[in-house]
Amino acid sequence: MNRYKSGAADIPSRKQYETTRSPARVLQVIYELAISTNGLTLARLAALTQLPKTSLLTLLRSLEASSYVINVSGMYRLGTETYAIATAITAKERFLPTARPALQALFADIGETVQLGILAEDEELAETIEIIETRKPVRFSLPVGLRRPLHSTSIGKLLLAYQPVEWSQTYLRRSPLEAFTPHTIIDEEDLLVELERIRERGISISHENMFEGMSGITAPIWNEVGHMLAGVSVTGPTYRLRPQEAHIRELAQRTGEDISRRLGYTGPYPRGETNVAGGVLDGKPTAESGFR
Repeated sequence: MNRYKSGAADIPSRKQYETTRSPARVLQVIYELAISTNGLTLARLAALTQLPKTSLLTLLRSLEASSYVINVSGMYRLGTETYAIATAITAKERFLPTARPALQALFADIGETVQLGILAEDEELAETIEIIETRKPVRFSLPVGLRRPLHSTSIGKLLLAYQPVEWSQTYLRRSPLEAFTPHTIIDEEDLLVELERIRERGISISHENMFEGMSGITAPIWNEVGHMLAGVSVTGPTYRLRPQEAHIRELAQRTGEDISRRLGYTGPYPRGETNVAGGVLDGKPTAESGFR
């Protein structure tokens, strides 16, 4: 059967076609501006991208409105939001190689599963991005890429504790606090008290909040502008972690500080401040702070 049918309904309209091409055109523009030395005029950019000036101007105005592009005296240059994307990519690429030696040292010291977690902000979940799994016969397997609710693990609660107040309030309004075990915190006031305790101590401890019989101890990682961007966690059976809780806490915080210093953080460790909303922290854009 011929899958190509006649009729206007089956033929993509010019408008649909142009909309489909828009992302590619945006990337064309960003690329040409990225490799230019002093910016580009509209005419020069049109020649390089082979886009009609009228279409290009409309695209540039849209990018300007969102700060992806700026216009200085008729010369188009990259804006702060484009640099934010570039910095986030670069930060993630250098983060894991920077963190791995410290993770391996922690694993050698404690012999339990060690992992790194970040905020998967698009889904408001904690995501594991690196893991060294224990060789002990009794263990919990946690694959890279695993995502879990923020309120139900030590790494999730740590990430939630250091978010801007406005972000946390929004999260609590639209995210049900589901009970996974009898120990999961499902009362909002109790959770807020727990988050404050985490900031005061600089450590997040969770006993059987997500899985019965499993515990986690997580310390924060800060970057050069004082943005908490990840957590380093020791996880394992409660019967093994609870007797060593003080020792594991010390090792986790030592590792968190070690990675933070490698990333250029110079402030006190631990620290109780949350990340700042609105894109500015200590007078610097949080776009420089790393990734989410």
